[in-house]
Amino acid sequence: MQDVAHAARDYFDGKELRNGFKAMGNYFAVVPDDNYSWCECEKCRRILAISEKDKRGKGFFSNARNSYYIFNFINEVAKEVRKTHPHKFIAALAYSSYAYPPKDLELEPNISVAPCFHICYGYDKRTYYENDIAIYKAWLEAGDRPLYLWNYFHHPMEPAVIGKWNCFPCFMPDIISREIKRYHKDGIRGVFLCGIGQQLDYYLYTQTAFKVDTDYRQIVDEFFTLYFGSASEPMKTFYYRISEINCEEGLVGTSPELSWAKLGIPERMKELGIYIDEAVKLAKTDLEKRRVETWKKGVWEYMKVGHRQFYSHAKD
Repeated sequence: MQDVAHAARDYFDGKELRNGFKAMGNYFAVVPDDNYSWCECEKCRRILAISEKDKRGKGFFSNARNSYYIFNFINEVAKEVRKTHPHKFIAALAYSSYAYPPKDLELEPNISVAPCFHICYGYDKRTYYENDIAIYKAWLEAGDRPLYLWNYFHHPMEPAVIGKWNCFPCFMPDIISREIKRYHKDGIRGVFLCGIGQQLDYYLYTQTAFKVDTDYRQIVDEFFTLYFGSASEPMKTFYYRISEINCEEGLVGTSPELSWAKLGIPERMKELGIYIDEAVKLAKTDLEKRRVETWKKGVWEYMKVGHRQFYSHAKD
């Protein structure tokens, strides 16, 4: 702990940042590696045993199992740094097994926190989103400190990329609009976007962040009109229909079964194909045709491959 506190002091004193550490401006990050290779000394084992009694979020990726253990260390670093640099901050994530604020531990005021929030599960009815909201509210209530967010856009695309299969996409304009407005109301200072977002959804996210009273329907209308021209209506219907399907099922297609046995079932794929075919026919200028072809190839043809592979395997 003293070594980390010393590295933070050196940085805040203008010295070169040590290898392996991350810092910027008034913030020095103290975040463990993304694994569970905890220290095995007697003191750490004792603290870890206390921490593991916290069952909040049990069964979810984001939980409280190691919150006390991790934030106890962060707190000790912050306490030391505050003695010499009271207006500087130790920056922490609230992630995975240390997502919740720690119980029975008063955090130093010079700790900033960025809870990791799965915005990509906004339609999911399997309580992932509800657990994230519980974490989010817990941090809002855990004291007056700078709060940021780490927003996941990685599902369903990331597991599909890793597993080498094609997923049913998730467009979510209403979720993005709702959450950005929530962040603004609650005083969130900034957001890191993590994962593989879609063209329009990232655009909508940043536009709403710049101007919080943005109407997502107006942004979507404007985008499709200006981008696809004569083909805008069927392309917009295609986009909204994919969003509606995710919402109707209350799922994110994070497995081939969820993507194609629940979301992208044959009758829905037939419907979506009609919109793409209509857009191809309506596109007039070379630019409109190229843009329709980009979505046809990048989204629709990708979906068709995933659908075909899933049902061909199901027949085997």
